[in-house]
Parts: sequence; C-alpha cells; structure tokens
Amino acid sequence: DTFLLASDGLWGHFDDDELGEVLAGTAPRQASEHLMSVARERGNGRGDNVSLAIVRLDPPPPKRLPLVLA
Repeated sequence: DTFLLASDGLWGHFDDDELGEVLAGTAPRQASEHLMSVARERGNGRGDNVSLAIVRLDPPPPKRLPLVLA
C-alpha cells in the first residue's frame, strides 16, 4: 500500500488516476520529485505551496525456518 499526504498546491494539479499511476509505478523518492516538478510546472509560477509525504508499506520478508542438522 502507498499513501500520499499532500497540500492542495500539489493535488490540485493532478487527477486521481494520474496520481495513482505515478505512485504505483515509481519509488517514493522519485515519485515525490516528479510530482513536485510537474506541480510547479503546471502552476506556472502561481498558486499555493507544494507539500507532500509518501509512505509505502511493503510486506515483511518471509520468515526463515531454522536450519536443522541431523
């Protein structure tokens, strides 16, 4: 699961599908850099501040069974 917390200075420049596509296909660091860059470009020097946090929850690694030597 991936969560995006963002100000309207960011999400106001995207639709839900576009945000979902970027978050699903990109690592959080690269996604944040891309989203901020595009929001600034689309804001064209006007608009609100841009703030965001991306949190991705990865499943835990599989448990390793202890090695039993006979």
